[in-house]
Formats: sequence, C-alpha cells, structure tokens
Amino acid sequence: MNTPDCSDCLHPLVLNNETFISNNGSSDCRVCVRPLFNWQVRGICRFRNNGGFSPPIIGELSVSVLVSAGLREFPPVTEATDGTDASGKFPRAFLSGEFCPSPVMINSVRASDTKLYDSIFGYGDHITIAFNQPTNMADLPRIGITKNQIDNLLNFSCSLGSNYSAKWLDSATLQIEMVDTGGNGLPRIGQFFVTTLARGNLRNFPPVCGQTVVSGNKSNPKVFLSNHFGPSSIYIKRFIAMATDDKSEVYRIGVIFSIQFSESTNRGNLPQSNISKPQIDNLLGFNSNRFPHFHPLGQRYSGSWSSDNQTLLIRLLEINISQLSEFGPPAPAGMGFFFRVAVKESGDLRNAAYQCSPTVIDDSAQALTMYGGIGAQGLDCDCCRQCGSCNLCSITQCNSILASSGILVDSCGSCCTGLKICCRVLKGNYGIVVAVTNLLPRMLPTAGALLTVSGKGFDTLAANNQVLVGGLICPLTGISVDASTKIGNMTCLSPAGVGPDLKPVEVSVVDEVSGRQVTASCCSKLVGTVYVFSPGGISFQPPVVTAVVPGSIMYTQNQKLTIFGTNFGGTALFNQNKYIGPLGSIPRSHYVKPVALLVMQGGGYIPCLNTEHISDSSLVCTTPEVTASGASAVVNSIGSVSRPWIPGSIIDILNLPLYSYACTAEMTGRCYDCCEVECQIQFENHNLELETDLDVENRNICPKRCFEFCGFSPTS
Repeated sequence: MNTPDCSDCLHPLVLNNETFISNNGSSDCRVCVRPLFNWQVRGICRFRNNGGFSPPIIGELSVSVLVSAGLREFPPVTEATDGTDASGKFPRAFLSGEFCPSPVMINSVRASDTKLYDSIFGYGDHITIAFNQPTNMADLPRIGITKNQIDNLLNFSCSLGSNYSAKWLDSATLQIEMVDTGGNGLPRIGQFFVTTLARGNLRNFPPVCGQTVVSGNKSNPKVFLSNHFGPSSIYIKRFIAMATDDKSEVYRIGVIFSIQFSESTNRGNLPQSNISKPQIDNLLGFNSNRFPHFHPLGQRYSGSWSSDNQTLLIRLLEINISQLSEFGPPAPAGMGFFFRVAVKESGDLRNAAYQCSPTVIDDSAQALTMYGGIGAQGLDCDCCRQCGSCNLCSITQCNSILASSGILVDSCGSCCTGLKICCRVLKGNYGIVVAVTNLLPRMLPTAGALLTVSGKGFDTLAANNQVLVGGLICPLTGISVDASTKIGNMTCLSPAGVGPDLKPVEVSVVDEVSGRQVTASCCSKLVGTVYVFSPGGISFQPPVVTAVVPGSIMYTQNQKLTIFGTNFGGTALFNQNKYIGPLGSIPRSHYVKPVALLVMQGGGYIPCLNTEHISDSSLVCTTPEVTASGASAVVNSIGSVSRPWIPGSIIDILNLPLYSYACTAEMTGRCYDCCEVECQIQFENHNLELETDLDVENRNICPKRCFEFCGFSPTS
C-alpha cells in the first residue's frame, strides 16, 4: 500500500474507515478508531522500517496528538485535542509493553580470582555473567553498581555475602566483585546459578523486547557456575600400601592403597563407595621411575572415600599375571624404586567447597602451591625426583617462605634437601610378619632385669616397637635390626613381678607409614618359610634366704626374726593387697604377699604366726613355738619356696626341752604312737610328778607336740 509522504507534519488520510499516516518513510501507522464504550477509543500503530532507522525504544518513544488531527472526545463538543500540553496536565506518554518476548539469555556464569588470594570464595573474587547479546544494561550505570541494584536485577541460588558491587564490562557482560562474603551460602562450582528478575528491566538493545527472566539458555535452562575462585591448594600427603591381614608380605588380591589428600575434597564428583576402576582411572594415573608413562596398579580394583572425603581407599580385586610379569608389582619405595600416583584434570578434584580449580598433580605440574600475595606459580620442583630442578633447595629458604607466605606442603625442608621422597610416592608394605623367636633370660629376678627379645619384623626405629611382659610395658633400652630383613634383637627392662608361672611376652610393631599395629607373642619357630607359634614366656626366680637376724632364738613363740634374701617381691607389687605386676597363667587373686615359714629338723614346715612384708629383700617373722633344736627359715612366694638349710637360713634354738623325737615324721598313726611313747618316756626322766605329768601329757604336751610333729591335726 502506498502511503503519502508527510514531510512537515502528519495529516490523516482516510481509507476504508481507517486512517494511515506516514513519517518520513520510517514507519507506517494505522489508527483504528473503534468505540469500545461511550467515551473510549483504541489506537493501533504498526511500524514498518523502510529507511533503516532505529526501532522505537521501550520507555523512550513518546506519542503526541497533533491538533491538526481534529481528535475530539465523543460526542465532539470540545476543541480538537492538542497533545503538546506544556502545563503538564497531560504528561507525555512513553512507549511501554514489548514488541516481542525477550531473546536475552545467559551464556555463562564464571568464577574468577584475578588477585589469586586463595582457593576459596572470598574478598576480591568475581562472578562474571555473560549474556548472549547486548542488553540495555538494565538501565544501570556502567560502574559502581551497588548491592541493592544488583539484588533488584538478579536472584542468586545462595547468598553471596553481606556486600558486593558490580560493573558492566560491556553491554553483554556483568561482573560482580565480592566486598564482604560474611554469611555466604557457599556458591559452589557446578551448583550455583543466577536468575534475572522482571523488576530489573533487563532487555535487549535497543530495548524493544520484554523484560528478561531467565537462568540459562535454550540448551541449558540453568547455567551453573564454572571455572574457579582460585588455584587448587590440594596436594597428596600420603600414598600408602597396606594389607588387611599380616599373613604375608607380598603384593596380592585384597591389599589396599590409601591416598590421603591435604584437605577434604569434592571426591571428584564420585560416589562415596563402590567406585569403579574406570572412574578411578579418570581421576588418577600411576607410573614409576621404571615405567614413567604408565605402570598399572592392578587388573581390577574398586574405591571408596573416607567420611571426611579426604582419603581415597583403593582395594585390589584382580591381578593380571602377564601384566605383573611385564611391569612388576607397584612396590613401595625402597631400593631405588618409586611408584607414583598422579591426579588428572579430567577428574575435577576440587576442595570440599567446590570452589578451587581442578587439581592437577603430575611430574610436570606444580606440585607445591604458594599463597599470600606471591601467586600460585608454585615451585618448579617434583619431590619424586628429590628436587632435581627445585628453585628452593635449602631448609633455610623453605622455612622462610613457609613463614612468610605459607607453602602448602607437609615437609618442604625434607623435600628440598632430598632426605625424604615425595609424598605421592608409594610407601608402606603389603603386610608385616612379626615373630618372636627367642627370649633371654627365661627366668628373671623379681625386681626386673634386662630382657633380650629376638625375632623378625621389628622396626629399625625403636619408637615403633613395643614389648609387653605379662601385659605390662617393658621399656626398650636398645635395638639392633637389619633394615632389609627386619631380623634382629631388642632389649628392654622388664617390670617387677613374682611367680613361677609363665608370663607371656608380646611384641607390637607399628608401621610408621600406615599407622597399623601388628602383634606377635613368644614364641615362634621358622619351619620352611612359615613361622609356627608355640606358647612361651618368662617366669620370675624363686626366693632365696641369705640371712636371718637374730641367728638364735628361744623355742617359745612370738619372737621376731628378720629374714633377708632376694626375690621376695617388692611391696609396690601389692597395692592395697592387690597384685599389680605382670600376670601369667594363674588368676590375679592367687598372687599374694610372700609368707615366711620355719622348717624343723625332721622335716616339719611351720608357718610364722605373722609375716610382715618389708621389701623385695626382707621379711619379719613372728615365730611359732619351735619343737626341734634346729630350724631353717624359708620364704614361700605363690608356690615358689626357697631352699631350706642353706647357709644363712639356719637358726639355733635355745632352751629347748630335753625330750626329742626319734620317730619318722609322716602322716600315719605309727608316727603318732611312736612320738607319744617317746614324749612320755622323756618327760618321766624329767622327774615330773606322775599324776600331774600324766595329766599334762595326755591333755596338753604330748598330744599337741606329736600332732604337730607328725603333720596332722587331732581331727584328721
């Protein structure tokens, strides 16, 4: 349809009851005047851009009604409407609504830390939102956009903190900078997203579309946060081989490889358990100094993460024999062999907050990372090569950097001096066979003594070994162990104790790398290639009496004898009458204080009326009535009795009555009959009055003495 050229002003042209007007060819406008109610009309204007002019902008285009149009109310009784009212009574009407839905979408939401402060979300970090086309910048200034203005435009899936600002890098890119992240909700890589709000009035440019409400684009309805808030601070602290049992020391099905990282991780987005071999291989790589590109861990294995997501445990499920023949087992460090683990970028291993960059640890990457304003350049050093090209190769330099900027390593000094190999080199073992093969001496004094323990599997470092005697610690005083065979001796100072029963001797060895403890008891014998166990242990020496003071006593009771000797047992062993020394094959309640006895000439053992335990070397005996001209002091320590009649134990008896017993001491009626006759005869020779003597003999003296001598009581 041809339209008139109205170069000066707009004049209505009526055609088929529709009015068409034109403005310099930039648009065609059709005004349809249709009564809606008595006093209402509606105008529809269609714009056709014939001359390449800019489209009318929402919120900027205004419309004025010219008086020449003769527009009046209905019925027309007033003057023609003039839309150029300067009084402001009829303010200008600006274009609102939309010509189309908003085509604006979010292409990306990226995290960044241009100042490299740290590896987590915090001050100075950026979140940059890239839109798919230029926008009207939501009518915001290019710079100095406040938190309130940002919150009016955007909704975040979690809080970014208490304060932040923003600027437009261009009309399609908004960058938010963190000022105060206190109280933030941990915006995580791969989880955090933003949504534009209608009230923010974000439109395309020129703004002719509707208000933008979007969280992503056609391909991704939600665009999640990508990139990172700083370089990864994760490194490997320990790579350890260990076994679930200690029946063997060889690489075998069931062994476990433990990889401990320096901090909790996002697990590389892997499940907590039942991690498959392909999943592990996507995260980790394995190599050795003999096979630097690839050295297999095994044919098949599975993994699981610790509850704190800091340690990955890999269990070997299958071994390929041909593969094992070609590469050899992944042997722990030693004899010039280094088996290493690497972390691949494809594994996307990040910190627990999902905020750092993917972790990469290999022979060429930065194994150590520095912070504190220096940046994340790290050290050009691989500890596995003992710092062959390390820029910092002195403990002094390492420590100074540690103090000033915090190198995230466990032992920089050891790395740089080459005293220790890198923490990502396999350490540990596939089992520790510990065996105790001999003990010297097998019988110890009750006060304790040096005990030599021989065997296999002992650690060369004394602190990793422990010896127990009867359940009590035997402190080590020396160790001599071959580093390669682990065969050698340990000496320890045994605890004090008593008793002839065997006390078990147990050796515990702690693997310094894995922290596992392996225990073996005495004693084992090597039969072929296997150690066969046979129970054994140590016992304590019997008591020995060396002197008795005084050496002569009256035959009557309640005299004091001090008995000296060795191996009586210290008083400290019986704390409040409860034995606290090493235990053996008898119950604790059977361990009692030592008891003193007197042995009569003729063989009778008569216990002291009371025994006072003074020390390991002395007792005090309250004597019974003695029935022989000579006696010997002995000590009984829970069944272990000192030898009688040895020098120093013999006691002379003074003022003993003249009667004696020539009968053999035995628990029979013949002994008693013999004794009684002898007693009566000897008492008659003392010129005792018959009636009185017989009465005394029968009721008191002879029966009592003979019962004691013959070793049985009147009720036996």
